[in-house]
Amino acid sequence: ATDATDWALDCVDSPKGYPSIPAVSLVADPATITAIRPAWVAPDSTTLIGLVRHHGELGVTPRYLELSRKLLTEMPTTFFAQEIITTLVEAGQDADAADLMALLDPDLIARSDALLTHAAWLEYRLGRFPEAERHLEKLEQRRDTGDDRSLRYHLLVTSGQWEALDAFLDRQWQQRAERSPLELAQCGTLAAQIGAKRVAEFLQAAVAAAPEDPHVLVAAYSAAVSAG
Repeated sequence: ATDATDWALDCVDSPKGYPSIPAVSLVADPATITAIRPAWVAPDSTTLIGLVRHHGELGVTPRYLELSRKLLTEMPTTFFAQEIITTLVEAGQDADAADLMALLDPDLIARSDALLTHAAWLEYRLGRFPEAERHLEKLEQRRDTGDDRSLRYHLLVTSGQWEALDAFLDRQWQQRAERSPLELAQCGTLAAQIGAKRVAEFLQAAVAAAPEDPHVLVAAYSAAVSAG
């Protein structure tokens, strides 16, 4: 009875544009459930897509995970993978996101910057640093973004690669014209924390570029205090 009731709720709350049956009818007529249940237990691709999106709007539930796993198994496309993984990441469900990511062909992940970014950060947050490094290297070969630099910084700090951090800061200084004021201030903070050079230069450049930005000013002040 519980199984039938749970399944019936899927029908009652069916996605917009898909058939639904009033709960009263489902409860009153078990034969109706038996007759139409196969279409929802083993939905066609169009129905499955609608169910995944519908349940995604309701939150990350065991049913959403079940349907998402089925969709990515049957239709492992970049589009649906991005949609599902993003939903899970935004809900803070890193372990579930990584679990579903493992269903995907590595080549499919590698072709998508969005999926590769998710994969790199997921591996980092789950403590699998070599895997995160491998994904990040692929991203760095074809782009230069603040998100990638942030992950690179986190990986270097977490693994205690201090000499590599010095080289990282040198690159940021050489490319300072392409960095945001806040990123320059963050570099100043990092330089102060590890005793690197150019603390003052980073902070001066940050404040000069955004003299009225409170976030930049606070970051610069904190870094200056840390540097003494």
